[in-house]
Amino acid sequence: MKTQLSLENGYISRGSEMLLEDLSISITPSSALLITGPNGVGKSSLLLSLIGELPLSRGELSYSQINIKELSLKERARFRSYLPPTIDSAFPYSVADFINFGSIPLKMRLNKSEVRNELNRWISYFELEEFSTTKINELSTGQQQRVLLARLFLHNAEVAILDEPTSALDSYFTSLVVDAVNTKMSEGHSFIIASHDFELAQRINGRILELTRGKQKPLLERS
Repeated sequence: MKTQLSLENGYISRGSEMLLEDLSISITPSSALLITGPNGVGKSSLLLSLIGELPLSRGELSYSQINIKELSLKERARFRSYLPPTIDSAFPYSVADFINFGSIPLKMRLNKSEVRNELNRWISYFELEEFSTTKINELSTGQQQRVLLARLFLHNAEVAILDEPTSALDSYFTSLVVDAVNTKMSEGHSFIIASHDFELAQRINGRILELTRGKQKPLLERS
């Protein structure tokens, strides 16, 4: 089966501190990997390494069997998207403009009308129509998280990498996230999600990777 993303014997450090050692991950189409563990074990650092923002100390990261070092930033964007835990709201973008940044990869294969329809689809899905012209730094934390999610799903990359995607959401919007993830998985997309949200983990069928200090526990398969 095709491998969309793989990490082989990865070592991740922050300064002189080794966060994760000898970590291997393989992501195939229509799958989910849920990453758990206490604060400070390296979950966010692992996600940053998987998107190519935090270089590995050792090991090899590949997208679709291509070493990430051989891919330009534009090519990487076709393979993966990333949802950070918070928005950098220092930039005075409107909600619609900020979400629209996620459409850049789509413009290579869709016409303007199709891109606009997809943009409106995800603005509507996360119930952001009334905020479309609002500056993102004027939104609540939960509203900002919905903006990030709309941009991520608009991006529509092969592998979506999410850091605490429901930490500021209520059960209603968490259900919307679960439904969107499961729908995209049925279409061949895959997800890597770091979360403390047990409801989210229970409702997404995937493997569970529990990180401990400097190590990983064996992957658990969900039934």
